[in-house]
Amino acid sequence: MNKSLNETGGQIVIGAMTSISAIVMLVLIPIFGINQGAQPIIGYNYGAKNYEYSKKNRLLAMEFATVILVIGFCNIQLLPATFVKMFDGNGTMLEIATLLSLLRQVVILILVIYITSRIGGLKGVWLAQSVSDIISTVIVGIILIKEFKSYKAIGQHSATSKNL
Repeated sequence: MNKSLNETGGQIVIGAMTSISAIVMLVLIPIFGINQGAQPIIGYNYGAKNYEYSKKNRLLAMEFATVILVIGFCNIQLLPATFVKMFDGNGTMLEIATLLSLLRQVVILILVIYITSRIGGLKGVWLAQSVSDIISTVIVGIILIKEFKSYKAIGQHSATSKNL
């Protein structure tokens, strides 16, 4: 896909597509959570032949997911610039996000799968995704803390220079 985007529109189009995909995921990830949380409840009750409770929970999950989609759609349609700005106008944050995504999906995950499969066998492989996500979260957290500290330093510098 990136090759086709690059050939038809260049790097800016790839960046735009990445931003769009990330914005869409901001809306979809909570829905994935609802689905994953509701599935065992619905399945358990269906298996216990408690069809009414199963149906009630399925409809409740669908209602919550629909509300999230409508709110997300309205926000994206009404405030598109706000969402795009989240990915930085000069491309620096987009480059960092791409690097971190590749780090998580390729480097960390492969290493964790290798290590956890050696330690825990099949259970280790099943745990690899979660362990990889935890490690990635810690790395992103460290980067964000450093980034926020740099904002404070810039803010203090600006305040000092205004007083002069």
